[in-house]
Amino acid sequence: MARFTDFGSISHGTLKTDDLFEAFYDEAERRFPKDETFLRLKKVVDGLNEVDDETVWESFYASDYASEAVNDDLMELLGSDLPPFVYFGTHPGDGSDFGYWFDSEAFERSVSDGETLKLAELPEHPKVLANHWTGEYVAVVSDHGNVTLYSLHGLCYLGSNRAELYAVV
Repeated sequence: MARFTDFGSISHGTLKTDDLFEAFYDEAERRFPKDETFLRLKKVVDGLNEVDDETVWESFYASDYASEAVNDDLMELLGSDLPPFVYFGTHPGDGSDFGYWFDSEAFERSVSDGETLKLAELPEHPKVLANHWTGEYVAVVSDHGNVTLYSLHGLCYLGSNRAELYAVV
């Protein structure tokens, strides 16, 4: 998996279907331009663009189809193919702020369950970790709470630069 760098908001301060559809659609086009769900929605959008009539767009945004596209299709698509402990949805403190967020509760559960090793810093020779621990992930958590997540396999065989999944403040 490539290093994830998309933390943060893609839509803030609105729950209007038209605003969410546009923001989610643009994000889906950026991340999943060849996905069948996106391509199905693209056909609809392309058809609406051909008509080029504001009242047609207003009717579309007021339809159940647009609402379902936002709440089901696009939410599911944008929530797929994310690294561990990252989700797409609303910010925990603001229900109108949609984006990619670190799931600290899932992270702490993974640490408690032994799936993720939590360290203050990486050892000089990360291969030693594989000899003593069998989980999937290694997290370096700073004294300020910043988290850098690595795959254990990547640390042991690729080096820390290529094994980093993401860093979040």
